[in-house]
Amino acid sequence: MQQDPFDVVKASVSHNLVSAKASLDNWAAQGHPLHVAHNARSSLNAIAADINDLAETILVVQREPARFRLTAADIQARRSFVATAKESLKELQSTLESGMVAAEKQQRAALFNTSGHSPPFSASKPPLASGAGSNDPNQNLIDNQLGQQQVLMRNQDQQLDQVMNTVSTLKQVAITMGDEIEDQIGLMNDMDHDVDNTQDKLRGAMRRMDHLMKASNDTKATWLIIVLTITLILLIVFVLV
Repeated sequence: MQQDPFDVVKASVSHNLVSAKASLDNWAAQGHPLHVAHNARSSLNAIAADINDLAETILVVQREPARFRLTAADIQARRSFVATAKESLKELQSTLESGMVAAEKQQRAALFNTSGHSPPFSASKPPLASGAGSNDPNQNLIDNQLGQQQVLMRNQDQQLDQVMNTVSTLKQVAITMGDEIEDQIGLMNDMDHDVDNTQDKLRGAMRRMDHLMKASNDTKATWLIIVLTITLILLIVFVLV
């Protein structure tokens, strides 16, 4: 028996959520390295796309539940799973964002320590007065590098979001095409059934015509025999007379 595609994606989402949580826990234990955060964000975006696909399939099946052999309880169970999955994903995304903020702070602190400067607004020193230190080339370089990294990260996130939206759209198109193909197959099956019925009727009509023709031929042969017999009798009578 073919497995329901919803159950396949559901199992994948459940597994990926558990794996993502374990990865984020390990990431936190490692001190929130940023390169790991990018991979984690990509994984969460992929999970979000799968959850959205599940939600879209629910909208499709709830219009014709009988066609998909689903009860109201089945559809409600699917809605509950999607809602729970979205909540779990939201928590993981919040954990990721918090960790990335902490990682950026750690990176900034490390860069300042490497350059021989203390981080701005640290607990050990009060904030510098306005304009103070603004001419420090090392600090400006560090700020520029951090700004460029943040811009790059935002651009990558936007590109990933666009890719996921495109994939989601393609999946929706594929689902629509699949529904259309199923409808066409149903029409073709109905047409085949009608053609078979018509062929059966034609064969029946041909059999009846064959019987009529055979019966007609038998009648003609009988009359021919009778005529020949009468003719023979008349000839015999004429000869004898």
